[in-house]
Amino acid sequence: MKRKLAIRSRASAVSSLTPTTYFGPCLTPSASNLNTQNPNSSVYSGFKSRANLSYKITDDALVYYTWSQGFRPGGFNRASTGHLPVNGIPQYFVPTTYAPDSLVNNELGFKTLWFSHRLELNGALYQEDWTNTKCSSSILNPVSET
Repeated sequence: MKRKLAIRSRASAVSSLTPTTYFGPCLTPSASNLNTQNPNSSVYSGFKSRANLSYKITDDALVYYTWSQGFRPGGFNRASTGHLPVNGIPQYFVPTTYAPDSLVNNELGFKTLWFSHRLELNGALYQEDWTNTKCSSSILNPVSET
């Protein structure tokens, strides 16, 4: 078969709830009482698809194009290093939620075999449109190194 077309789709729903059993003061910078968070739950749903078209030029050479969608569900920031002293005890800020991100990907590529399958040479070009991207980071305190 020289040409091949594959199309796939999926529906998804992701629910998040942030219960915890600890009800005391926050003892570490990465602790939060998530039971008091408002909102403390979220639901994200979506429908994502993928299509791939490939063409086998010879038995040892193939070119392809792929279009696909993806996402990462939203959730909760589970910690905050900022705090307010309440009766001399640090109480950390209530975490907030974050929205899902989404991705649309375009890929154009080739796969080849050379010298009786002893050498494989592949290549691809990508174009991604990633919206509402989330990145995590850690910032060390130079005094306490935490």
